[in-house]
Amino acid sequence: MAKNVPFNVLMWHALSSEAAAARNGLPGLELAHFVRELVLEEIARGHGPVQDQVRRMVHPVSGLRYLEFSHVGEALSVLLGKEGVLGKAILDVSSPWQFPFWFALRQGAEVTMVNPDDRDLAQSRMFAGRLGIPGLRFSGSSVGDLVAAGCRYDLVTSVSVIEHAEDDLQLVEQMSAALVSGGYLVLTFPVRPSYAEEYRPERAYPTQRKTDGRGWFFFQRFYDNERIDRLITRSGCVEVFRRYCWENQDGWFDWYVREWRRKGILFVVNDAAMFSRSFEFATNKPRESGFGNCCLVLKKQ
Repeated sequence: MAKNVPFNVLMWHALSSEAAAARNGLPGLELAHFVRELVLEEIARGHGPVQDQVRRMVHPVSGLRYLEFSHVGEALSVLLGKEGVLGKAILDVSSPWQFPFWFALRQGAEVTMVNPDDRDLAQSRMFAGRLGIPGLRFSGSSVGDLVAAGCRYDLVTSVSVIEHAEDDLQLVEQMSAALVSGGYLVLTFPVRPSYAEEYRPERAYPTQRKTDGRGWFFFQRFYDNERIDRLITRSGCVEVFRRYCWENQDGWFDWYVREWRRKGILFVVNDAAMFSRSFEFATNKPRESGFGNCCLVLKKQ
């Protein structure tokens, strides 16, 4: 429990935040409901660490995931129609676990999850095992290894991942190679009007080794139109869908990250309400200032 705050108090804040977000029209709230259903099922089966269950109940989805989930869902609905990903073979590359679990349980897809972070992959595998989720497979192989082994997929999904890859262009090329002809590559990533890279004094992911002149570790990049064009060119695919969400006030997201790192769960328990007030949910247009997030879908010819 965060600083001895009772669970019921944290839950009250979380549910109040989501109720306010619903009134503000925040998309993607069904993902939070989905996560809580899984946690309750895990509890009913008598499995799982209590600390993880508490965290997932009070903070089932972090802020940007609501918007990314909505954009990914819109893209797949537009491109695949009513059947969606039913029966499709999906390779998910290191996305937050909520997305591949949703595709497998709610959409009837056959999902293979890969992740170079062994600990993260092991946690997802254990959670899925405790729930007995069908349609989920886990692989410790890299995307390149799967391609070399002849594995091909109808969709490759990677939510908020490529910005953390040291060689994002190579990763996108490998993900494209994993697609069948006519398959879709679904990406989300942060954007700013000008390309930028962020370094932090501590290593956030075990795979990140690149450092700057201070010895700080590479954390992520922020894409601009030129870098997005380079992604598309390197993939060899054709763009078929793009959506942005943008902060309403320049600098808000930077403030949010500072407060999140300072206050932790006591702050982010209100994510839904904060993001519903602070972001323009969906637009096709880039911006000349501020922080945003982009959902980009590419089709392999």
